[in-house]
Amino acid sequence: MSPGTWRTWTPGTRVVVRRRRDDLPPGTVTGTLHGGEPPFTDVLGEVLAVDDDGLTVRTRRGDVRVPAADVLRAKVVPPPPPRPPPGPPPRGGPPPRRRATGTSRSPTTCHRSVVADCSGASWGSRCSCS
Repeated sequence: MSPGTWRTWTPGTRVVVRRRRDDLPPGTVTGTLHGGEPPFTDVLGEVLAVDDDGLTVRTRRGDVRVPAADVLRAKVVPPPPPRPPPGPPPRGGPPPRRRATGTSRSPTTCHRSVVADCSGASWGSRCSCS
């Protein structure tokens, strides 16, 4: 999105704005390469107001004023997915997963974040899949 496109947004538009953080104490090391604080943050919500000085976005945690000088990137995003209704999960869903026959333990998540039967690994340890 070209710089300044956010100035054309109308109230009610759902957006995400990447901005410079203004909540860091003076002298804070920024940049995550050496353990510092991230210098940027994202603001997700609906536009309340836009003017030459910046914009105001209503987020889940409240209204956030973003000064124009702090806007790095900005774009319109689709509406949030519908939330599931409160209460217990509906009956008739998929059956519970069962262990494969002959294995001594349940499948687990390996270091690659995939479900695998790491039967060679001790319980609770990292698997040795390669």
